[in-house]
Amino acid sequence: MTLTLHDVSGVPLYNGADEEAGPPATVSALHQAVRTADGLVMFSPEYSSSPPTVTENMIDWLSRDPSTWESTEFNMVAMAPGGRAGLGARKHFEAIMPRQASRLFPTIGFGNCSELFGDDGEVNGRTTLDELADFVACFAEHCASTD
Repeated sequence: MTLTLHDVSGVPLYNGADEEAGPPATVSALHQAVRTADGLVMFSPEYSSSPPTVTENMIDWLSRDPSTWESTEFNMVAMAPGGRAGLGARKHFEAIMPRQASRLFPTIGFGNCSELFGDDGEVNGRTTLDELADFVACFAEHCASTD
């Protein structure tokens, strides 16, 4: 399995006029990365029991050419400050993604995030690392079996 991180910090907010003028290079790069992937894991925080704008923005841009992620396996790993493990964000994601051309794999969430990360920003708990590794391994196996 090869994992590629895609920086979305340069992707502008979706705007129909920008789309008509031709998508920005950062959006084209995002589409190309997804188009060539067997699966996509979207890591997202949860704010106010829903995904933040940046997460919705990625979905908006990717949906503007549904062939980009047609039949691509897709899931979300949500991180939340509270104990509900990003349930609100995951439920929202699970409600909108079946309307897309992608194929939804079950989501996972982690709560009480301030306790899961060290001062360096790295996950500091063996249990969390093991759970995340198991989830990614199951997703990779699923992607390989659907080719």
